[in-house]
Amino acid sequence: MFKRKDVHFDPVDKRMCKDIRSAASRYTSKLRENQKKRAERLEAYGSVKSVPATLAKEKVQRHRELSIQRRREKSSEESTGNPCLEKEESSQD
Repeated sequence: MFKRKDVHFDPVDKRMCKDIRSAASRYTSKLRENQKKRAERLEAYGSVKSVPATLAKEKVQRHRELSIQRRREKSSEESTGNPCLEKEESSQD
């Protein structure tokens, strides 16, 4: 059918080569523009560095501990009665 060496001697579509080169140059120029815009935005708003995973985990753990502590305080107030209401009742007597 086709010989392997025929590929080397096929005519090259020059229009396609030009299109590929122009597409690559458009891509790189657009990429550089986007990088410049991003750098300008970071300068304008200040760069925000991502938080390392360990710090994020510590923050989540602290949040959980605080929520557990609040729930315990709330449940202890409900079981013993609200101290604020007791002061109001005793002042009315």
